[in-house]
This record gives sequence, C-alpha cells and structure tokens, in this order.
Amino acid sequence: MIVSNLVALAGFGIGCADATDYHWDPAVTLAGNYNDNYGLDSGNAQNISVAGGILDASLHASIINPDAHFEITPRVHSVYYPGESQYDANNVYVDSQFEQLWPRGNFNLNQLFWSQDVLTSYLPTTAIGVPLGQNNPGADLASVTERVRQNLLVLAPVANFDLSPRQHLEVRAQFLGVDYSQAIQGKIQNFKNYNGSLGLGFDVTPQSTLTVRGITSDLRPVTGSGANTYGGEGEWRTHLSEVVQSYAKLGVEHTSFNEAQYGQSSATSVSGGIGISRKFVGYDLFVDFGRSVSPDSAGTVIIRNDLRARLEHKFSGRTSAYVGLRGINQVALGNVTNFTGQRYGQAAVGVEWRIYRQFSIISEYAYTTYKQYTGGAQAAGSNAVTISLRYEPHRPAEELGVHFGQYQ
Repeated sequence: MIVSNLVALAGFGIGCADATDYHWDPAVTLAGNYNDNYGLDSGNAQNISVAGGILDASLHASIINPDAHFEITPRVHSVYYPGESQYDANNVYVDSQFEQLWPRGNFNLNQLFWSQDVLTSYLPTTAIGVPLGQNNPGADLASVTERVRQNLLVLAPVANFDLSPRQHLEVRAQFLGVDYSQAIQGKIQNFKNYNGSLGLGFDVTPQSTLTVRGITSDLRPVTGSGANTYGGEGEWRTHLSEVVQSYAKLGVEHTSFNEAQYGQSSATSVSGGIGISRKFVGYDLFVDFGRSVSPDSAGTVIIRNDLRARLEHKFSGRTSAYVGLRGINQVALGNVTNFTGQRYGQAAVGVEWRIYRQFSIISEYAYTTYKQYTGGAQAAGSNAVTISLRYEPHRPAEELGVHFGQYQ
C-alpha cells in the first residue's frame, strides 16, 4: 500500500508541477458515548452498558493537477470506557484514491487499510461510505465473545477506455485480505479474495449508459475449502445531472466449492441492485439496495442483501439533520455446514449545530439490532447516544454539508 501511494505521488511531479494544487484538511472530534448493550449478541459482552469518551482525528490531504488527482486520509479512532477497559480500543484507518486522466480514458486506484478491534467498531453504520451500486469493503458481521484484532486491506484498480464516442471498455479488479489476531471456529478466520470484471458500455443517451460485464471471484481461506465464482451482469446507469444519479443491475453467478464444506459441488445465485442519489436545494436523498455473492468473516461464500437509506436536510448554514437506515441479511450459498445466518439493522437520527465556522456540536441516537438464525433466539438490540464536538479549521464558511454518522 505504501509503495503504491509513493508511485502515485511521484506521478504528480512529471510535466505539470506548476499547475498542482494542494489541500490539507484536518478534523478532530471529541465525543461522549452511552450504549446500553455494547456487545449486542456477543456472548459475555451482551447486556453490558458502557459510557465513555471517543477521540476521532483525521487528516485529509489531496494533490490535484489537470490530469491527475491523489487524496489520502489517515484516521485514528480511540474509545475509552472507564470501568470497562476490556472494550477500550485504538483503531487506525488509511483511505486513499488515485486518479489519472487521459484524453480517451482514465485509471483509478482505490485503497483501504484498517486495523481495529472486532466487537462493535467493525459493524456497518448508516453512513454512506461508497457510491451507488458498490459494496462496502470489509463491512461484515460477526459475533465474538473475546477481544480480537482485525487487519484489512483492499486494493481496487479500475480503468475505463473510450473505444468510440459511445462505446467504453471497463476493467475492474479487487484484492481483499483479512487477518485476525486469532481465529474462532465458524466465526472468523484469515482469508483472501480476488475478483475482477470486464465490461463493455454503450451510451444509450447522453445521460444513460448500459454496461454488460463478465465477473469472476476467487476466495482463498486459510483453512477449509475455497470457492470460485463466475458469471455476468447487466447494468443501466443514469446521470441526469451532477446531482441526480440512479442505477439498476441484474446478474447471475455460478459458484464452485469443496463438497466437504458446502454439502454440494456448486450453486447458482442471482445478484443485482437498484438505487438513486438525489440532491435537492435543502435535501440529500440516498437509497440503495444490493444483493451480492461475497465472503464473510469466516471465509465462507454467502448471499448478502444490503439496504442503505439516508435523508439529510439542511435547515440553514449552521444547522443540519439526518435520518438513516441500514439493513443486512446474510444467508448461506449452498448447504454450508458451519455457517449461521445473520440479520443486522440500524436506524439513526442526528442533528448538527455549527457554532462557528470551525466548530460543530453533533447529537446522534442509533438503535441497532442483531440476530443469528440459531435455536429461535430473539434479536438483541442496543440504544446508543453520542454527543460530539467537531473541529475543522479549514471548513469553508459557506459549506452546508452534513458531517455526522461516520464517527461512532
């Protein structure tokens, strides 16, 4: 990851140094947090309430010139719970994107690395982390009864080339590597996943594109059987303007795996998605539902249904609010002997009051529910309240953006 970043940075020094623009945007959030069931359905951690503090600090740096763009955001997220020190954690994240533009194409390299404790910090939230039609890398579910550290790395290069004014070639690849400080049978284990796609896009209208893709994936867990997936999908995507986007896609995948683990040699599944992102004068709306075949934390191929919905309202230049929903349902692909189905949901609301240009007070409430399909157990739920003070020295005075829902 570090080598890739250095290569990307070096590219900016060739030919256009005089036009390069640099931005440094630090942000620091101090928060108080209360959660009445911190462990959800995680064994001995269930029904334990915690109250403590959160420190979240990040530095977003970007380098921009006419034909290239690089940005990187290192972030530290620390939680401290007096009297419940077993839940204290220091998590580190690094997110970067590199884009190279050519007259008839472009290349993007997205990278994500994190090192974090696995209990609740890893759980998906209602924050919108990736665009329409994409899966959150590493946004996984797991139920553990002891402290485990997770290291995750994602490398995702994408290249697009114009074959003609209306035809485009799309090449995608992704590497996902997940390592844990210890394995738990049937719950979490180290694995690697390689996937890629080759697509041909047609501009049906100036605002809409139809893309047909061939896709493939190779899952390699440390123990147990791997799996190979291949298939195809079609996607319709519209860009009516800079503020309106929508898509719909449908695909079929065939997965081959080891009979000893899955109870059969192969399985066929249907994937797809539909969503819209719409910005109004005072509102931002994002709704996306996706169904995908992907690995879970135990290195098992699963079918994942994922709903993301978020409505943000900007009352004024100083006050914003949001309502967010997140729902995930994971079921087995094939007759897996060591997989437990899971259902997860979160509903959250928040208000941000901008005291001054650099300072904001953010109040949030989130209800989270989690259930495993074992023995008819009831779903576990938690209520969490977070009040934060956020400092952004470079935040523009005229900006109306919503900055919460990402730091729990």
